[in-house]
Amino acid sequence: MGFNKKEFYALASEIVEKNNIMNFLSIVTMNISLSPNCLMLLYKQDKGTRTVCGKKAWEGFGRAIKEDAETYGMRSPKISRKDGKWVCDYEYIGVIDARSTAGGAFRPKPSPKKLSDMLVARTNRTIELVAPDRLEDRMSGAEYNTERDVFYVSSKLNEAGRHAAIIKTYIKFYLSEKGVQDTMLESAIAYILLEQYDLNMHSRSYKGGMFKDLTEKDENGKDKFTGEQKYQFLCRVVDTSRKIMEELNCEFLTYEETA
Repeated sequence: MGFNKKEFYALASEIVEKNNIMNFLSIVTMNISLSPNCLMLLYKQDKGTRTVCGKKAWEGFGRAIKEDAETYGMRSPKISRKDGKWVCDYEYIGVIDARSTAGGAFRPKPSPKKLSDMLVARTNRTIELVAPDRLEDRMSGAEYNTERDVFYVSSKLNEAGRHAAIIKTYIKFYLSEKGVQDTMLESAIAYILLEQYDLNMHSRSYKGGMFKDLTEKDENGKDKFTGEQKYQFLCRVVDTSRKIMEELNCEFLTYEETA
């Protein structure tokens, strides 16, 4: 399954369609340690893919491989010495979906209970519970107040609502620190993190139509975004989501654990 750049760009154009992108984001959620290219290849082979691991990794988790298990191809980096230089090549390895295994739990379940502490530690800002009418956008549930240099969280939210609001506010804060303003990127990352923390009631509000700008045409009927730009967007989603999760000390399976 050798893929060149143009083929990845064409695949990215397929993935960003509103009926497809949420499937891809779900695959990212379950396999956040994998590279964007590997995640796209998994999507290409099965849009319903869940967590994938190599056979030895599944056995290490105490899970049995079912007889009819299907193997998916995934690119794996391989470092070697050639002509006195270190080079990185890629080889294709077989991985198996969690649906083709049986046994105990294997996926870390990050708890959102320490999110507030992590946010304070990461940003050196405090969190204040406030009445909803003190927020510029009451529907957001939380915001970063630049004048007071503090995070406001609505006092009317239940525990899950506060956690969801904190996640979305931190994503916006993180991106603003990087000088990035991109509502589609923000939405994609929010969906992935809300799913990671099992805040499913809040992640369900994210729909494929939120990314429709990626598929818009200009007045001549041509795509406004090239395949390369769509590919770059998906790469930013994956890489930024992983970085934010690492900063929040969110547990997830690493590549070494899934190989």
